[in-house]
Amino acid sequence: MDRPTRPDLQTGVSPVKITFCVHGVISPLLANVYLHELDVLMRENGYQMVRYADDFVVLCQTADEARAGLAKVQAWVEENGLTLNPDKTHVGDCREPGQGFDFLGYRFEAGQRWVRRKSLHAIRDRIRARTGRSRGESLACIIAKLNPMLRGWYEYFKHAHPWTYSGMDGFIRRRLRALRRKQQKRPGTGRTLADHRRWPNAYFAELGLFTMTEAHALASQSR
Repeated sequence: MDRPTRPDLQTGVSPVKITFCVHGVISPLLANVYLHELDVLMRENGYQMVRYADDFVVLCQTADEARAGLAKVQAWVEENGLTLNPDKTHVGDCREPGQGFDFLGYRFEAGQRWVRRKSLHAIRDRIRARTGRSRGESLACIIAKLNPMLRGWYEYFKHAHPWTYSGMDGFIRRRLRALRRKQQKRPGTGRTLADHRRWPNAYFAELGLFTMTEAHALASQSR
């Protein structure tokens, strides 16, 4: 199921999240139909609510407004036979450390947008699966198969903190260096300075490897 482009959430907001138990490929449609009344209710009461299917945040200016908004959501939910997930429902100021929230793969905290840990772990697992040292494909072939996945992931998370991209690029190149070592029957994991000198970043660039840091820099220049 495809996700929409990320919401433009502002700082100084308080998240309220709901779990709505519908399953299957039509779940987002059913959630939209069922929760439309809640959308209207919150809008008519002056709240900004950003929702995707059954996952949503309510944007507020003050803590009192946030608590009142949560009470309004709880009342509507109970009247309609639903329940809020207590583990995913809280009021907090996402400008402050430790009071952030996860939404659509992002982590909003301390006034910044990050990629949430679960999303980072998932993409790293996918990269590991495609760069296993037992693969018999050429490095160029592996990179050609990696690139569409890396571009798609970057396009979705291109609004995250820039630190994300340098870490991801480094991880990918370490995996490829380890793979190159294996192909040359050299022991090691591709983490040494000698490995970096033997296969520098430019080596992978010449093979066409997509790099998120470069993509972010180019996007920043065009703004």
